[in-house]
Amino acid sequence: MRNLQICKFCGEEYEANPIGRKSMYCSKQCNYDVQNKKKSEAVKRKIKKRLCEACGQEYMPKRFESGLKYCSRECMGRANNFRQKYGTTVREYNVMFEEHAGRCAICGVHQSQLEKALHIDHCHETGAVRGLLCSRCNRGIGQFKDDPEIVERAIEFLEGEDNHG
Repeated sequence: MRNLQICKFCGEEYEANPIGRKSMYCSKQCNYDVQNKKKSEAVKRKIKKRLCEACGQEYMPKRFESGLKYCSRECMGRANNFRQKYGTTVREYNVMFEEHAGRCAICGVHQSQLEKALHIDHCHETGAVRGLLCSRCNRGIGQFKDDPEIVERAIEFLEGEDNHG
């Protein structure tokens, strides 16, 4: 008398071993596949979608990246750059961006009209972040050595009566 059973994984009929422990699977491979399937499903339940801290995009981290906060290397690099250069985070940049309504703090040009993102301007002596500037304004105040007195003299020069041709 043959003892036929149906494999719980693949559905194939197989002859059960009359001696020893009863198996629910027709082969070692089916048993292995079941265990791996259970593990991968458990991992999927544990790892949930997250929001990237740099760009705000939703992403699904890979199993071995479960501790990451960023959706890509670019976002991670941007966040590291902000932290190392300016001691700030991407979230703080985004708050400043909203406060500035997406515009340069000096000339008022909107981000959408620029080729590059607004720059974080900071005091070179203290490292304190002052705001967001377009490239031209950021370079401009750099040319004036971040010195308000030089900027005031430049304003006086530009407003001088003799200079209006």
